[in-house]
Amino acid sequence: MLYKFEPPVLGQLVKPTTFDNSTWPPTVAHVTYEFDSYRGQDVVATFPVVLVRSRLRDALVAAGLTGLSFEPVAVTAADHYDDLSPDVALPVDWLRMHLGAIGDDAWRGEPHGITVPDTFVEVVRQFGIVGSTLTPLRG
Repeated sequence: MLYKFEPPVLGQLVKPTTFDNSTWPPTVAHVTYEFDSYRGQDVVATFPVVLVRSRLRDALVAAGLTGLSFEPVAVTAADHYDDLSPDVALPVDWLRMHLGAIGDDAWRGEPHGITVPDTFVEVVRQFGIVGSTLTPLRG
């Protein structure tokens, strides 16, 4: 079964994030993500970027899922962040999903969700996905 996976949006992309809007989805080359708040979720997003904590990254790698890679991300906190989310470490990895090869376990869908199979869902459900939405898709 396939699912639409939508992680919570807890911030926004800020400069010096670089992306190309002439493609769909936009092609992103560098990510700087500014958090407004954060309560320890293992996955968060702002289209077209998904961020994960290292423990979820490690579990996805250990599960042998395909169609995924991970890159460093710069994170910052909004001025009001300390009032909303004191003493919480921020996620550190950018989860990149590669479009479309048959057999890949995750890919960016339309509209702005991530289309994922059971294998991906089994892994992410073991982690802090509070605020995320998982919707079964009809095949």
